[in-house]
Amino acid sequence: MKSHLDIERAREALRDYLKAQNVICTTEGGQTARTASKALTALSEALCIESSGNFLPQLSAGELLMAIIEHVKDTLVHKGWVFLFAAEFSGRLLWRAFVHDLSKLKPDEARGFAKISTLLKKVEYRSPAYNEALKSDCIQTHYHRNKHHPEHYGPIYNIPSDEEDSFHGGIFEMDLVDIVEMFMDWRAAVKRSPNGDLYKSVQTNEERFGAVSLREIFTNQVLRYRLDEKARKRNRRD
Repeated sequence: MKSHLDIERAREALRDYLKAQNVICTTEGGQTARTASKALTALSEALCIESSGNFLPQLSAGELLMAIIEHVKDTLVHKGWVFLFAAEFSGRLLWRAFVHDLSKLKPDEARGFAKISTLLKKVEYRSPAYNEALKSDCIQTHYHRNKHHPEHYGPIYNIPSDEEDSFHGGIFEMDLVDIVEMFMDWRAAVKRSPNGDLYKSVQTNEERFGAVSLREIFTNQVLRYRLDEKARKRNRRD
């Protein structure tokens, strides 16, 4: 059985937490956050000691059984949605993998890449010779046709605001599918270079393309694929 001390400890933790929530506007933010954190920690520790006791609602055998059934149902429904969404994303990614770089087989790209591919295999990534080769018409055409290249979305530009800078174009327009395909492209590309180094490529490409946040990637994913009703409404307004 849970001891009287443990129950009182849990109750005190809950009171501290609620008190912290009520005084957020009248106390120092950092102190309030620490108070709430301590209260939640103490509460969690107290609850982990034993799930029975006066602190938690007392359920009859029938009520407990129904609660367990409801919990199992909710968990399985949640898992079903996760499976569905993961399968949907995997399908998009597999399609990208299937069509990846097929545009290089088109006559206009094939002629250009045939001329510069030998050079690209011999030079180090981001070297002056490598950067000069990227200016060729066939590579610019390839960027235009393929979303796994940040260049597909045009140059990066900034819209300053009072709250924070807002970057657009380039990698800042890419969604999660674009990003994953791009990373796989990088991983495969290092196989071509004599000094290929995936870790180094990631660091170098941050300087080349900029550092994009997960928030921007996820936002692009939600809006581009209209993943919920609010996103669909927002797209119609835009």
